[in-house]
Amino acid sequence: MLYAVHHRHMVFTMPKEIRVMFEADPSLFKVLMDAVSNTMQQMIKDKHRAVSGIVCVLHQYGKELNLNPHVHVCSLKVV
Repeated sequence: MLYAVHHRHMVFTMPKEIRVMFEADPSLFKVLMDAVSNTMQQMIKDKHRAVSGIVCVLHQYGKELNLNPHVHVCSLKVV
């Protein structure tokens, strides 16, 4: 069942030049997830003076199975 909830979907991706760093040090995926989560929470707090729940999903590879770390983020729209 899907609920009719206003939400925002954003994607945070890494520049091609630094993707190799993630391959060399997988602990950076946690750093990336924490940075995205903190950024979203701060943006919502600054703009709406609210605390919102968010869902973050890490994708380490792109469509062609190339290294392409990116995070999909979904947050409820604050009304």
